[in-house]
Amino acid sequence: MDVVSAFLNGQIDTTIYLTQPEGFSFGIGMVCILHKSIYGLCQVARIWYNVLHDALVEIGFNRLVADLACWFKITRLAIIFVIAHVDDILSIGLQDDVLETKEHLKKKFKTKDMGEGQLFIGLNLIRDKEKGLIFVDQSHYTKEVLETYGMAECNPAATPLLLGESLVKGSDTDLLPPGDKKIYQVLVGSLGYLMNCSWPDMAYAVTRLTQFAAFPTKAHLTAAKHVLRYLKATQNVHLTLGGSAGVDENDHHILSVYFDSSWADYKDDSRSTFGYVLLYGTSPLLWKSKKHKSVSLSSTDAEYLAATETTREICWVLNLFKGLQLEVALPIPLLGDNENANGLASGMTSNNRTPHIDLRQRYVTEKSAEGLIKVMWVPTIDQAADIFTKSLSRPTITHLCNKIGVILPPSSHTCLTCRTPFNSNNAMHKHIREVHMSGMLLQRFCSYPLICASYITREPLCTGHTVAYVHWSYGSLCAPVLQ
Repeated sequence: MDVVSAFLNGQIDTTIYLTQPEGFSFGIGMVCILHKSIYGLCQVARIWYNVLHDALVEIGFNRLVADLACWFKITRLAIIFVIAHVDDILSIGLQDDVLETKEHLKKKFKTKDMGEGQLFIGLNLIRDKEKGLIFVDQSHYTKEVLETYGMAECNPAATPLLLGESLVKGSDTDLLPPGDKKIYQVLVGSLGYLMNCSWPDMAYAVTRLTQFAAFPTKAHLTAAKHVLRYLKATQNVHLTLGGSAGVDENDHHILSVYFDSSWADYKDDSRSTFGYVLLYGTSPLLWKSKKHKSVSLSSTDAEYLAATETTREICWVLNLFKGLQLEVALPIPLLGDNENANGLASGMTSNNRTPHIDLRQRYVTEKSAEGLIKVMWVPTIDQAADIFTKSLSRPTITHLCNKIGVILPPSSHTCLTCRTPFNSNNAMHKHIREVHMSGMLLQRFCSYPLICASYITREPLCTGHTVAYVHWSYGSLCAPVLQ
């Protein structure tokens, strides 16, 4: 539902004088007193918010304290939600409840009923009613971004950043001119929107790029365009939300959290990157990749601080569920792959190498003692938060994305040499053997995986003496040797 001219619906709560509009004159030296809100006022957004809130309270809605842009009403059969983004309103619940809410809002404001929610603030919402799932993607916005920056026909890339790529500050001579600097900043902002809404696997790359928004160089712009190439390869990626995995037999809602941290991966100031993802069943609720505010003296310190920051977000989500009067299964698993940091976070170990850690960072230990969380070890290969702290290979990205409900497109088999698309892996392999390997013996001298758009395998293209791999960074066949 869209509210027409939403900002014109409120009453001014302060005295505001307005010069007489052009073409209207009512005495010389006279001014107007504003009675209703108009576009351009500093407080107009707050006025509209209060008007909408009052309208929803009239029919029994309550404002969610943990998220003030969300209202809810508990009925005998279910919960109905109303989510507002300025003048765009999304209602979620049983059909009769949603229709009743819409009818009330239509009486209060001039609105456009957009029907069943399929597109909301740039998010495509696809429902599978039989399985109780919602798929979220941003394919429309992704295409717009690619076209805006002239990358609609670019070669796809298998990873957001090149493996081992380390972005650092550039010298004054390498800085982009003002025009290109503006392009870089807008591009990073667009990538940030995609990452925050539906692209968790892009979080680390975007976080690194934002660190250089003030003084970008050509290398940073090239890295940002590489992320666009990754978007090209995975533009149909979508999040999977819902299902029955989020509720146990006692009707308690199941949450789990992965956290991780690199150590001193920022070469300019030796700071670390931490990241986390919070799952409701198998659905990702929130994720983050962020730079530590201080230098960590060891990998244990970095992981321990990451656990504290993650625990703060867990408490916010618990307030969210509490406001909705929903029970959460406690303790919540907090999964990390550093045993020393896990021991410190759970309060099970202590040593003389950590007294320098600030008291506020002991927050995770206190919550563990209260039984709110339970710090647990997870193998690094299954550490879903790894994609938020480092650049990974495509097989690893695919494996971890599957763990957090991010479904990569299954049918994007494209030969990177001639960019011919295929419907299956076998068809692509046959094409490479017949077209690009004809009369050639390719020496297998590296262990790089085969990457064709978003498809990856470590299996050779053929058996016997003719073995080929596609180099991940060049997208061409390795070491051709004529027979």
